[in-house]
Amino acid sequence: MVKTEITDLAPGGPWEHVGSIIIQYYKNLDPLSEKVLATVRPRACQMGGEAITIMQATSIVNRGTAITYAVIIPRVKPAAD
Repeated sequence: MVKTEITDLAPGGPWEHVGSIIIQYYKNLDPLSEKVLATVRPRACQMGGEAITIMQATSIVNRGTAITYAVIIPRVKPAAD
């Protein structure tokens, strides 16, 4: 899990967004809980990710939780000519 700012994923930022994982659950969940991360981490690895960060987390009482994780890799800087 990496803490990022939106500019970190923008062109020229240190991270490249390679995919997303969305978790929806009928109860309230902590997006940083080991139970949730144990599900997210293997999926991120299958996508080629080296880290994850939370893009959005929403909980509505009696409705559940929706969490969107960004799967990210370090951005490769172009070689200088």
